[in-house]
Amino acid sequence: MRELPKIISVDDHVIEPATVWSDRLPSKYRDIGPRIERRPVKEMTFIGGKFTAIPGDAGDPGEPVDWWFYEDLRRPLTRLDTAVGFSRDEV
Repeated sequence: MRELPKIISVDDHVIEPATVWSDRLPSKYRDIGPRIERRPVKEMTFIGGKFTAIPGDAGDPGEPVDWWFYEDLRRPLTRLDTAVGFSRDEV
């Protein structure tokens, strides 16, 4: 019998492919569904204990990062937090 790991995470998450919504939503909903776009960060502010980021446009200065867009929500996805078998600094 295989030995089980001594630590088992019960709070793991599955990260779907970036194109899951644009590929799988019916065509009539694709323009309004969630999407990932690669853009630079135009501005980052820290107000009231919260970071707020404003996406730039393609061609703006700065390193592009993946942004999650849905309706009025915009969130930069600057890097992975963790990945199995890698330290946080490696991802």
